[in-house]
Amino acid sequence: MKWEYLFTNEDKNISKLGEEGWELVTVIQHISGLTFYLKRPVRSFVDRLTQEQKEEVYKQNFGYEES
Repeated sequence: MKWEYLFTNEDKNISKLGEEGWELVTVIQHISGLTFYLKRPVRSFVDRLTQEQKEEVYKQNFGYEES
């Protein structure tokens, strides 16, 4: 499995990141504050496409919207 990684210094976004599939791996304390390290599985290309993008592809290739 492939992973993507993210780090942030803002703890107020941690819950939102969790909803987006990010998993908190560790927290490191520095002189300047905390750094939060997160990871999540890399999503497939199809999973990364938004619904709007998928509908546009269907329109361009098939002349109709996906139902």
